[in-house]
Amino acid sequence: MNRNYQFLIANKKYLVACLISLFLGGRAIGQSQNDSVPIRNTLTHQNPISLTPKPKPKNPAVKFGHPQDVLYVELQSFTHATTNNVRTVFAPLVVVSPFVRFYDKFTVGLTTTQMIQNYTTTSMTHLTHDMYMTMDLRTSVGNFNVKVGNFSPLNYSAKFAKSMPISTFFINALYMNSGYYFPRAVIGTYENDEHTVSLGYMENTPGFQFTGNGYVVLVVQERIGENIQFGGVMATNNKETFGNLQLICMPTPHDAILLQAINLGVRGALHMTYCHTFSGDQVSIAINAFKEQDDGIAGANVSVFHKKTGAYGSIGATKHNPLYLTNPESPLYEHYDKWAPHAEIGIAYGIKPKNR
Repeated sequence: MNRNYQFLIANKKYLVACLISLFLGGRAIGQSQNDSVPIRNTLTHQNPISLTPKPKPKNPAVKFGHPQDVLYVELQSFTHATTNNVRTVFAPLVVVSPFVRFYDKFTVGLTTTQMIQNYTTTSMTHLTHDMYMTMDLRTSVGNFNVKVGNFSPLNYSAKFAKSMPISTFFINALYMNSGYYFPRAVIGTYENDEHTVSLGYMENTPGFQFTGNGYVVLVVQERIGENIQFGGVMATNNKETFGNLQLICMPTPHDAILLQAINLGVRGALHMTYCHTFSGDQVSIAINAFKEQDDGIAGANVSVFHKKTGAYGSIGATKHNPLYLTNPESPLYEHYDKWAPHAEIGIAYGIKPKNR
């Protein structure tokens, strides 16, 4: 008999023991793997992968604005220096805009922009920029909107507020009427990706009650691609007509231009802003120039802005600067009728509450 065969028979008990051990060990390993979560290893995943896709979260039927959506605070202050005089202005701004949205389609909201400032007076004075109610409906063919209250139907200058020294923005908005903030207005708007058309009624006298002695308002805005936007607003009745024309052009990702023909039919004015943002989008340089009809406000300045801190520095010159009329006893009053060089440093730092 073959020696190897004899050895296997003689030691068959050892062979049987090895087979039993191998069989039991294999079952133990298999049971251990089956009891754990199955692991799917891929080139990018070594964690357990669920074979059942998670359902996408649905928008709630009724949504209320979170604090981050409805509250904005901007700390504004600047120091303006001209020949033999320096003046510091504080103008903190608060925007509150609560809203409720139904089925992500219909929104009802209220917006108000309030400021405490000592630009127009020597002491801190309350100033309301706007206060209005809005109703907005989103549809497959565009958005329909109705606003009621004190607001501006066309205010391109607000988009360039960060490219103007604060004193220049005051001149543009308050004294040149670039936004036409109507005290009482009802305006309906249709908007799609390219066109915006608004039609309504406004009154330009103080108070809250409509008197019937107002103007019909027409607003048209157009967008050409992502680089050009222009529009105009016209208010008319049987006695007078006035309006604004405005253009925004962005020839490159780092350059933006604002051109305005303001207060046409009353006391016309021109305003131009050019802004260049450097790589990294943290620093920008802007040039502003403006001129009112006849012997009105005129000026120009060059400014450098830092985006993260909101700080800026500006140099330029103005004539008939409203800032110099605040106090007739101040040395600034002497510079009102002259071209006066100036330097200005300031900060406009925005704060939004964080959602928890």
